[in-house]
Amino acid sequence: MIEGYDLLVFNLHGNENDTVWYGEDKEPNSIGIRTRVPVITQDHILAADLSGTVVFAVNCYLGDEMSPMKAALWASGVKAILSGDQLNYGGVYKPAGADHLGIAFRWALGMRLTPRLAAVLARLYVRLMVSKGIVKKDTMAFRLEINPSKKYGP
Repeated sequence: MIEGYDLLVFNLHGNENDTVWYGEDKEPNSIGIRTRVPVITQDHILAADLSGTVVFAVNCYLGDEMSPMKAALWASGVKAILSGDQLNYGGVYKPAGADHLGIAFRWALGMRLTPRLAAVLARLYVRLMVSKGIVKKDTMAFRLEINPSKKYGP
């Protein structure tokens, strides 16, 4: 399901210390609330071979030091993760917030840059978006982490 890609992009709901990422029902329930639907679990990630894959995620709490989902991504062989800790914001029907960082990051990776250089270029782009008031400053808190158990190039 998630194997075989150079880049995985997630824009799902995450909770602190949770082992599940959620999507939303398309239609609100009888009281007008969109319920969250489990989409990917820690077990799904652990069962996948994600060797060398780079991950960009808007998901809340993935950047937290003790995130179980981040630990699962590392254990599955992910090369690098660009994410933010705590609460993060992205769009539902059009790009918003951290989505702009993800778009720039994907573009830079497409130029065959290393994940570190791609993240630097993407952050420069987002800094411009912040200065124009298009993106909130908290998107600048996203950081790139390289898998601590793997040795990759610069």
